[in-house]
Amino acid sequence: MAAPGPGTRAEHVLAVQLQPSDVIDFLDALAALIKPIEIHYLWRPQVRDQADDMVLEAAVNAMADAIVSFNLKNF
Repeated sequence: MAAPGPGTRAEHVLAVQLQPSDVIDFLDALAALIKPIEIHYLWRPQVRDQADDMVLEAAVNAMADAIVSFNLKNF
């Protein structure tokens, strides 16, 4: 059996109450709509987990209205 892909961790699938294949289909559809954003390292460090700084950087550079994450501890 293959390892779970991005977005298909058991706790994420349980939280959204969907089948892993539905999550993958949603992520594929979302990926078709996104626009790549160049990251400029102007906001580091800002969040508790340094590994999550890139998420904040991408959101700021993209002028995002929101960050959607299961990672409530660090955002």
